[in-house]
Amino acid sequence: MELPSRAMEVLLLLSWIFMSQARILPFLNVSLFGTLFPLFSFFVLVFF
Repeated sequence: MELPSRAMEVLLLLSWIFMSQARILPFLNVSLFGTLFPLFSFFVLVFF
């Protein structure tokens, strides 16, 4: 099942932002993941 190119671009962008924040603020890894992952999952569900 292939993702649309737009969804893949958003996924890559969010992944890059998350990784950048994780490097800068390692102590917030859990908080960032706990916040971004549900939002991203919701976005994917709505997008498709």
